[in-house]
Amino acid sequence: MPDKFYARPRDQSLQAFKDWMQSMVLRLNPNAKDTMTEEEWIESWKEFWDKVDDASDAQESKEKQ
Repeated sequence: MPDKFYARPRDQSLQAFKDWMQSMVLRLNPNAKDTMTEEEWIESWKEFWDKVDDASDAQESKEKQ
């Protein structure tokens, strides 16, 4: 069995990110409320994809060695 499992939104859109995050939160806490502003969602979305892009670049570099 693999040591790690990865999940990600269905695409890179903001709405896909929101849906993905909210579905995970609601599975853990069905009573959870969305308290994030649109600006906070956008910032989180950008940070997530920046980190994914950085990890992808690092993996590609590692595979080339």
